Amino acid sequence: MKHTKIKSFIAACPAAATAAGCASFSAYAQNEESGGNYAIVDSGEYQEYLDSLTDEQRKIVAAKEQMLEQLLADKNITEPSGTYATSDTYIDLPGIFTMYRQETDDYCVSACIMSALEYLGIGSPKQSVINELVEDGHFSKIPEYINSMQEQNFYIHKERPSLDELTECIKTDVGHYNVPTFLGIATNKDIRWFYTTSGHCVLSNGISNDLSMIRIADPLGNVKPGVPVFYTAKASDVQQMTRAICW
Repeated sequence: MKHTKIKSFIAACPAAATAAGCASFSAYAQNEESGGNYAIVDSGEYQEYLDSLTDEQRKIVAAKEQMLEQLLADKNITEPSGTYATSDTYIDLPGIFTMYRQETDDYCVSACIMSALEYLGIGSPKQSVINELVEDGHFSKIPEYINSMQEQNFYIHKERPSLDELTECIKTDVGHYNVPTFLGIATNKDIRWFYTTSGHCVLSNGISNDLSMIRIADPLGNVKPGVPVFYTAKASDVQQMTRAICW
């Protein structure tokens, strides 16, 4: 297994300046069945990856987890959860971010990885090649693969993030490391969304300064009728359906 050189992590996340915004949508379309069981979340797979890391890489994982704990602790002191004011100002990925369509029903993870790698200027293999290496769309395999391909951010996996964890992770990724966050989602008829799915991977490429709204980049955009490529959603709604994140 290939691992590239990892950059040092900074324990504190500085305030992020608002970057150029991307096209976004706030409206929801009527739910329609997406089908499939892709973006599989398997904590055992991720633990196998952690066990394979070097001591240096494990220290990086621990440092990043501690950074999140500190961000949450500071947040609880300075800004209690649920008291955000409405804001139209966003922290977005700088420059041009392209979201690639998934080429088949089960290539959502591959399309998201391709979009992230192309944004980082690395270039990406074909989606079919990525899909084979992430075992047919296993979300838990994303850190192992993407960390072997780039060194701008050492991605780690977290299941069932709280609302504060979700928003702080996205803010840190987008505003500090300038990388998108991977979201493994599942929706049903009780969740207002563009579609229902038992497992799907999307990216977040931005978040409002008040952390109340999240930008979504969807590989199903313009693939399924009525689904845009870029849209915004309430952070509380996104957290409700997020099974895991890779940040």
